[in-house]
Amino acid sequence: LKERLNPIFNPARKLNTCMVGTRQKLLKDVCDWAFESQSNFAWICGIAGTGKSAVAVTLADRFRSMQNEVTLALTFHCVKGQETSNLSLLVPTMCYQLAKIYSGYQKALVDVFNKDQSLNGSGLPVHEQIKIFWDASLFKEVSNKKVIIIIDGLDEWGTESDQEILIKGITSLISQVQGLVIIITSRPLNMKKMTETVGKVRKFDLTSSYNANADIKLLVKKSLETIDDMDKIDKLVHKAGGLFIWITVALKFIKDSMDEEEAIVRVIDSEEDDRCVDNPYRGLDELYKVVLENHFGGNTNVHYFKEVIGVILAAMEPIPVLVLEQMLNIKKIKPGTVKKVLSNMKAVVFERDGKLYYHLSFAEFLGSQERSGRWVVKQGSTHLQLTKACLDILEKELKFNICYLETSCTTNKRVTNPSVQEKVTQYVSAGLQYSCLYWTHHLIEAQECGTMKDCVLKFMTSKRVIYWMECLSLMSRVDCIMSGAKNIKNWGNANKISSASKVGEDIQRFMESFSMIIAESTPHLYISALLLSTRQSLLTELGEKHLKNSVSIKKLYTMTRPMNCTKVFREQNLILAIAYSPDGRHVASGSDDCTVRIWDTQTGKQVSQPLQGHTDWATSVAYSPDGRYVASGSDHTVRIWDTQTGEQVGQPLHGHTGWTTSVAYSPDGRFVASGSDDCTVRIWNTQTGEQIGQPFQGHTDLVTSVVYSPDGRHVASGSDDHTVRIWDTQTGEQVGQPFQGHTDRVRSVTYSPDGRHVASGSDDHTIRLWDTQTCEQIGQPFRGHKDWVRSVAYSPDGKYVASGSDDHTVIIWDTWTGVQVGQPLQGHIGWVISVAYSPDGWHVASGSLDHTVRIWDTQPGEQVGQSFQGHTDQIRSVAYSPDGRYVASGSDDHTVRIWDTETGKQVSQPLQSHTDWVRSVAYSPDGRYVASGSFDCTVRVWDTQAGDELGQPLQGHTDQVRSVAYSPDGKHVVSGSKDHTSLDHTVRIWDTLTGGQVGQPFQGHAYWVRSVAYSPDGRFVASGSDDCTVRIWDTQTGEQVGQPLQGHTDLVTSVAYSPNGRYVASGSNDHTIRIWDTQTGEQIAQPLQGHTDWVRSVTYSPDGKHVASGSKDHTIRIWDIHNGEQVSQPLQGHIDLVTSVAYSPNGRFVASGSRDHTVRIWD
Repeated sequence: LKERLNPIFNPARKLNTCMVGTRQKLLKDVCDWAFESQSNFAWICGIAGTGKSAVAVTLADRFRSMQNEVTLALTFHCVKGQETSNLSLLVPTMCYQLAKIYSGYQKALVDVFNKDQSLNGSGLPVHEQIKIFWDASLFKEVSNKKVIIIIDGLDEWGTESDQEILIKGITSLISQVQGLVIIITSRPLNMKKMTETVGKVRKFDLTSSYNANADIKLLVKKSLETIDDMDKIDKLVHKAGGLFIWITVALKFIKDSMDEEEAIVRVIDSEEDDRCVDNPYRGLDELYKVVLENHFGGNTNVHYFKEVIGVILAAMEPIPVLVLEQMLNIKKIKPGTVKKVLSNMKAVVFERDGKLYYHLSFAEFLGSQERSGRWVVKQGSTHLQLTKACLDILEKELKFNICYLETSCTTNKRVTNPSVQEKVTQYVSAGLQYSCLYWTHHLIEAQECGTMKDCVLKFMTSKRVIYWMECLSLMSRVDCIMSGAKNIKNWGNANKISSASKVGEDIQRFMESFSMIIAESTPHLYISALLLSTRQSLLTELGEKHLKNSVSIKKLYTMTRPMNCTKVFREQNLILAIAYSPDGRHVASGSDDCTVRIWDTQTGKQVSQPLQGHTDWATSVAYSPDGRYVASGSDHTVRIWDTQTGEQVGQPLHGHTGWTTSVAYSPDGRFVASGSDDCTVRIWNTQTGEQIGQPFQGHTDLVTSVVYSPDGRHVASGSDDHTVRIWDTQTGEQVGQPFQGHTDRVRSVTYSPDGRHVASGSDDHTIRLWDTQTCEQIGQPFRGHKDWVRSVAYSPDGKYVASGSDDHTVIIWDTWTGVQVGQPLQGHIGWVISVAYSPDGWHVASGSLDHTVRIWDTQPGEQVGQSFQGHTDQIRSVAYSPDGRYVASGSDDHTVRIWDTETGKQVSQPLQSHTDWVRSVAYSPDGRYVASGSFDCTVRVWDTQAGDELGQPLQGHTDQVRSVAYSPDGKHVVSGSKDHTSLDHTVRIWDTLTGGQVGQPFQGHAYWVRSVAYSPDGRFVASGSDDCTVRIWDTQTGEQVGQPLQGHTDLVTSVAYSPNGRYVASGSNDHTIRIWDTQTGEQIAQPLQGHTDWVRSVTYSPDGKHVASGSKDHTIRIWDIHNGEQVSQPLQGHIDLVTSVAYSPNGRFVASGSRDHTVRIWD
């Protein structure tokens, strides 16, 4: 379970407890509730600084002392920047600890993993973890003691949506596990709504229900034993306002002062706060100012304070003082100065376990100009500084074989005395470890790139980039190479530095092929990965240039880089055959080492042990329709394997007198067909192992391939006699004449999903399609391969055929036109022996003599399923829900409708209230609400779960509302309108909670505002107008930012922000899409041209690489924003103007709405 769940074995622990004699009533109430109440779920809430974590630690200590009555299973402190804030690790850690207590649950979990070898506990989304690992059927025993789990600081874990999923999962869990008690702590604001919705939750409110003044007074008296003035003590308690963090900071400040009496007076005499609901931290803010003014009042001191604290706040994780000093060295700040600053910050920054920590309230104070005034710390420039500091450390400290590994003949895990982890501690400084992990994160966060361009390119084109990868391999953080490469690529794209983008993409492709090798054994970065990489690879060039004494290759095969290759499975032997499991989660392969192996298509890992039994090469494999069994052909025999147990089922199927070349399951799984060198086809009963009837005879040379028809009535076979034949499985007779046309041996045959056609691949380098009814060839042969075609496979929808060849490529063919789809898929360096489509048709697997199986992303760009029909008038707008499960649409029929993307069905009733056309719809970030704008001059907010309108319409516009968009935090909606008031044409911001308008309308456009969009950080709104301009607005001031973005020659119909917020795309009736740099106000490159009529909608893909556009020419087009080229052909299917387009959150699909009254989903 440790390996499969991947829990946190030693979660980060907080140490501060409640002082003896404090919080007594609260602690007693919680303990009494835990033992006596029927409710098993408690929520301890309070604003920041009320001592929630100290309460959690103290409760844990008390429960441990009661081990005869209760069992404390887990205390989990969620801390931002720490491992415990990782979204995917909380549920597996809870499962692991529960399994240690409930033996029945432990066994049930083991069974779950044994049944599905592909499961990886931490690799699943939270809702899947809960569904699988907290299933009621797994809990069948009762503990004789209460079992308690404490989760502290849940508001620092995940998003509100993630927290809601967890809360509902916990509610279900405690209802099925008798005696299980779960206690969470959090701030009140984020958690209130969700705990109100899940039933009986015992709430302990530290802010309103438990007055802490007496406890704070006790703490003050104990800390200030020399102070006898009770009036001063009472005033301190009053100033604290129930916040333990306030009194903790104040006491540290007082104790560290030269004159405690004077310090007390300063604290007491600080500005009197008017703490209220809207500003509960006013008193704390004033205290922070007193502390900072006392120690850093002068301008020089303020400068040093901001430099030091800026690094501490911007760091991606708590850092040691030594690393802090290294990061500040770039600013010429001496270590002695750093220590002095830290010495004066003891009241607000503390050291634990050798690292620097601060209270979250202090970071929030410094991050707000309104709250902190001149003490505000802006982190953009700090991230730039940290990027430079990290690169400086990388430049100075990275080197070849930094940990002095002595051999490449063992994996990292098997290195002992000392272990690799111990070597990293010894030879890789803390600063270097931090720099390796996070330099690209700081690069992305930096506000400008001008001064960084040369530094980044110098590093990325030097040998040290390889040493960086070595270091991360030693640290067991190969994942950071992938994320780092992605960051570099995105940074290059955002700043138009193509050389950086190319390097990032080069590393990504390199890691797609070799990440498993590098993770297993660091030396093989040099002696395997770099040598086997493509000759065009920058990393290969760097290796050849700088690593003079490395291994060399005597014989070199030319290899181009893999295109669209998403996974590579590496084997030590020749791979002769592959087959997809029916659910697409596994691939089976046959090899020249006489074994069959099962691979996980998601992880690329081999599942369980090889299936052993054959005495010669395993040349063919096939899955049973239920995925439970695999049939394999080899040494004159056919064998059946149980994929769950890895055992052979029954005895080998004997009968062939020659090598068994091919096997295929019947659609019902009852039979297996086999082809052989003995020129026959045989049918076997899988349950009895008996041969059915006589062999099918007719071929005059060896049979190379067999396949069942979809209805199971026929078997097709291909042969070295250059023919394809069809056999009746019941009579054993040949059906019709042989299919003749190939001029060399037929290597592979496959049926179309409807059974009407057979495709065949041959040594004559062609693929041919045959009509099974007439036995005639359909059209011309598919020509494109330069060597023998070894394998062919139909896509599940029958539209495509994939082929693998000795020319090392896989080609996708359009079965209707016979035309090759895209470029050949290149990456193999040996013959491609076998190809197979995944059940969903998204991927093709290929097996090769280069010892690899590769998974390719096919992405044909077709409409997915049927159009969504239900609206009775044209559809004006569509929007995807954040989880991609639903699409909302707005229509001229005055309704908003929600659609299930998987079934195509409408969810519940139409949302009705608008009295005119619905022109725009937008989902809230949590997916709970949809906002809609209408020609009835209103904006309305809908609860998608209840199907009801939320509150009153948002009223203020005096004419048609043309566009709406949610702010990233979900608190506001922006709307654009054709207002006639004073001839203005406005953009308005609305508060979604109160329904009130925020500030004044944004005025500036001369004509209708057609479209509005929020920037990803919520600071800006872009608007497009009939005045042919795009304008950017500051949401806080309502002012226009810079000049209008001008270039379109007709009205602007749609605007969309890029995911990084740097660019805005706009679509216009001038038939073009334009990309704008929001910082410079300049148009990027040339307009995107291709549409033959008005462009009505534009949207960015989630990765920012593409823009989708919808047009009056009835098409949707996808554009590559970096080269300005259209990607593939237009997406055609609508029969009227396309009014709206939206990308799915995973970027795989585009939804479109049209005047033809339909919503369509496109791949």
